[in-house]
Amino acid sequence: MRLSKITIISLVLICFLWSCQKEYSLEGSNIKLPAGTWQFNDSSRLFRGNMDTAYIDSSGGTKTMNLMGTSLAGGEFFSMLLRTTDSFKIGTYTASLGASEFKYFNTIKNIYFSDQFTGEMVVSITAIGNNKVAGTFAGIAKDSSGNMKPITLGKFVSVIKLTAGSGGGGTATGTLGATAGACTSATPSGTYQQGVPLGASNTVQIQVNVSTIGTYTISTNTVNGSSFSKSGSFTTTGLQPVTLTGSGVPLNSGPQIYTVSFGSSTCTFSITYQAGALAATGTLGGTPGACTTATPAGTYTQGVPLTAANTISVQVTFLTPGAYNITTNTVNGVSFSKAGITLTTGVQTIALTGTGTPTSSGVQNFIVSFSGTTCTFSLTFASATVINNDYFPLTANSYWTYDDSFAAPDSTYKVNGTQGMLAGNTYRFMYYGTGPINSNTRDSTPYRKAGNDYFEYVSVDTFSTLTFDVPQHAELNFLKENSTNGTTYVTPEYVGTQGGVAVKVKYSFTITNTNTAITVNGVNYTNVIQVDWKSIEDPGTGYADAILFQTFFAKGIGMVKNTATDVPIGLAYSELLRNYQVY
Repeated sequence: MRLSKITIISLVLICFLWSCQKEYSLEGSNIKLPAGTWQFNDSSRLFRGNMDTAYIDSSGGTKTMNLMGTSLAGGEFFSMLLRTTDSFKIGTYTASLGASEFKYFNTIKNIYFSDQFTGEMVVSITAIGNNKVAGTFAGIAKDSSGNMKPITLGKFVSVIKLTAGSGGGGTATGTLGATAGACTSATPSGTYQQGVPLGASNTVQIQVNVSTIGTYTISTNTVNGSSFSKSGSFTTTGLQPVTLTGSGVPLNSGPQIYTVSFGSSTCTFSITYQAGALAATGTLGGTPGACTTATPAGTYTQGVPLTAANTISVQVTFLTPGAYNITTNTVNGVSFSKAGITLTTGVQTIALTGTGTPTSSGVQNFIVSFSGTTCTFSLTFASATVINNDYFPLTANSYWTYDDSFAAPDSTYKVNGTQGMLAGNTYRFMYYGTGPINSNTRDSTPYRKAGNDYFEYVSVDTFSTLTFDVPQHAELNFLKENSTNGTTYVTPEYVGTQGGVAVKVKYSFTITNTNTAITVNGVNYTNVIQVDWKSIEDPGTGYADAILFQTFFAKGIGMVKNTATDVPIGLAYSELLRNYQVY
């Protein structure tokens, strides 16, 4: 959660630089088209180029995706390696876990390098299939001088040979074997009886004519309370059998016709169910009011998925034996159900099992249904548990959304689950972007807490109007949580050049209030620390205040408000907390 993004002047400059990037086109039948493109930013310039080749190889159970390219001007080279023991798919590949390696180099030296032991690079595959792959990346890499530098705005797209055998994520194509609409050689196996749940022994083998190898999912529609499906990978083309496995509880006896789908191809097969237990009849205890002895088991907390331990026991009076299916409606993202067979009549207690993830806290009301009768029960969900009282939480997957005066519609920050080493310290990476919290196109910034101090590892000119010719990185101590009112501290003086002219910048922090309250977007936050800070800059003509910041941190929540004023041009910027989740 960056305390301020880039200044207004810098934003204007960046937009100008992006708009001035040249467009390249290739014409003529004798010119070889590149496999794709790549780009990244090191906070001082944008690197771009073409992808020369991309392929996947396998060794010792590990599959490696190789993405290699050259710069637009030539003479420099791009390399990205991704590793998995499974098939490559949409998801995250992290250097600290040995799943990614990044290198940008020339014939003399590595310009940037990041692997499991050096820096931290998080790569996200955003699309894979149809022999193409695309993704984004951001993190920290070591430069040729041994300094750790942030890498942002990374992205790539390339043609790639995807096969099931090499770990590719390509999607298989083909047609289902069929004669007059019926699946060719559809062979069922197992026992099929009304009211008896289908399992691994209930299968139907069909024929598939595979045109393109890759991953597949073949499934039927749901008929009579049951369905059949199979997922896997085709490694060869041509006609081959596929065995679908059944699931669900058959509701009726007699023949039932299922429709199988694979791509745009369909066919049908029939299963005959033996007569079994007829549908049980009866009434729910408490009908039509509150369920009799509705007894919950397990814990119920906002944001925590339900498990088999989350049950609600209700009372049922069975009038006739047979198969039953007792269900609730879906409330607050969860529901409860139980299917089975009763061989006896009379009063019984049935435990319904919960599924889903609660979206809110508080009292929620559920309706239970069985055999045309209903009853109700209430369940109280606890608020999401905050596991620390930090003023700037860094627990994995915690996130914050802000009304951002520079971004539309908002800005979001999310703490990544991985950590990395920088300058001998362990940092947690926080990802920033606009739009959905789980968007793949996000910038990253490292943070850590030591004792009562919070640090951010950044380019030292980030919060100034200056732009150093050669980027410098250091950690800024942006918050001291147990200080007294009026505590002031100043960073070291950072010296560099801007356009060849010697410039300097330092930052001054003042703990203005250690326990205040503030209302943001209609929500009142208490136990808040207010920090007033500023960039003090010398552009070559002497020191002066340049950007004034005012930031508010709430205990157990994080940053609730941040404002900045660019003194030289008098423009302002703000971030106001809209919603959050701290884990």
